[in-house]
Amino acid sequence: MEEEKYIGEEGQDQIPEERMEGQEPDLFEKEYVISDAQEDEGPKVSAEEPPEKAPKKKEKKEKKSKKGLIIALIALLLAGAAFAGWYFFLRPHILFSTTRPTAEAGEVFDAMSIVDGVRGGDITDIAVSGPAGPLAKGVYKYSYRFKGKSTEVTVSVRDTKAPELSLKPEEERGPFNDREEVDPAGIVDVKDYGKVTLKLDSQGNDLKTPGMYEVIVNAKDEDGNESSLSAVIKIEPYDTEGPKIEGATNTSVILWSNFDLMAGVSVSDDKDPKPSLVVDSNGFTTNAEGSYTVTYTARDEYGNVTVVERVINVYQVAYYTPGYDSNVYWDATGEWGQPYLVAVNRTHNTVTVYGKDGNGNYTVPVRAMACSTARPGYNTPISTNVYGGRFHSAWRADWCYMVDGSWGRYAISIDTSLAPDPNDTWGIMFHSVCYYSQSIDDLEYEEYNKLGGTASLGCIRMCVADELWLYNNCPEGFPIIIYDDASSPGPLGKPEPIRIDVDDPRRGWDPTDPSSSNPW
Repeated sequence: MEEEKYIGEEGQDQIPEERMEGQEPDLFEKEYVISDAQEDEGPKVSAEEPPEKAPKKKEKKEKKSKKGLIIALIALLLAGAAFAGWYFFLRPHILFSTTRPTAEAGEVFDAMSIVDGVRGGDITDIAVSGPAGPLAKGVYKYSYRFKGKSTEVTVSVRDTKAPELSLKPEEERGPFNDREEVDPAGIVDVKDYGKVTLKLDSQGNDLKTPGMYEVIVNAKDEDGNESSLSAVIKIEPYDTEGPKIEGATNTSVILWSNFDLMAGVSVSDDKDPKPSLVVDSNGFTTNAEGSYTVTYTARDEYGNVTVVERVINVYQVAYYTPGYDSNVYWDATGEWGQPYLVAVNRTHNTVTVYGKDGNGNYTVPVRAMACSTARPGYNTPISTNVYGGRFHSAWRADWCYMVDGSWGRYAISIDTSLAPDPNDTWGIMFHSVCYYSQSIDDLEYEEYNKLGGTASLGCIRMCVADELWLYNNCPEGFPIIIYDDASSPGPLGKPEPIRIDVDDPRRGWDPTDPSSSNPW
């Protein structure tokens, strides 16, 4: 019977497992076996290790290696857990709800709003530094310092809110008309951080026809946020006012004189640059005395019409001379709405006021006053060399600042635009003797004592009582004659001016001032 053998690694025979049970093999034990095949060739001896001995050693080695690896891994995990426990629970640090916060543009970022708490201390120990106040869009950094360590947090500021729209008050809405595009900015007020674009949705309405319409205003800001609001608007006609006619005032003209009905008359319109103007003379002529009504009609391109009627009196000149021996005369024809004519005699520094007679002409002297006209080197312009022989008063003021730094009371300006050289006579007026300041007790008393003689820079000075009489009794636009006549101061003569003692403590007051505080 052939002997049972076990072949191991590298072709070596191995000892059957049964032989190894219950005995400790000799590490140096060898078994010599002669196989049947070797018998014919002669005895051959082979040395064999006991079966399965080498694999067992390798297996043990592998098990030992695995065991060490597992132990190392467990140790590593335990160390990591210990570090994590220290890092997250024992190490002093801030607990943030987020480390990449966002904020709304235009608002204040609350830096503590992202802090949930702290480990290893108190939340009040946190010191925060970073931008304050409302923030513009962008990226900002905040530093949180706690227990000697700083943590930096980046805040992204964005605009995420839709534009806030609110209706303007009804009286402020518009106005809108049927000629111009409706501007949505005239309908709503907008509140938003950035630039907002408004667009109008007419809801299919024809906004070129007057009426009430419901529309929608759509808003979109530069970050794409959108909102809308509905509103009711009123569309009105583009132009409802007629043209303005100027210069067509009532007037008087001399018989047989030339008079152009369009001279000095103009028309304008706030919408139409070229409104039409037509005049209907209604039979007006300067060849016959009488009162004529002339009609001026202006029309703009939108159909608005303005009509002005003008009364023109054609009269025969009523000449007047202020003295029997005088070679001076002027047209005394009365003017509508003006009860008085004021005549100034430069030669005698006298003012005479004339009222109307039964025919409406200025031939009745009612008041005479002493005055001061221009001193040498200055000019009070005469009117007898201008068309019509008259000037007229213009604006007035209770106090007026003068070119020499003084102040005049109850000043009445004189329109001298018809003078041969208007530039030389600009600023001429009636006013009181001047004051050093706007105080009624600060009179230039030395100048006051010059009344009745030349003393002014061109204006016509009078005492307060006389100037106040003109101020209260002669309406704006009253006619003025300025002339020279050495033969007579006027039909009422020349009053004697009051003189002030320059050493009198009351010298700062005009003796004629009606003020209850006047010490005179």
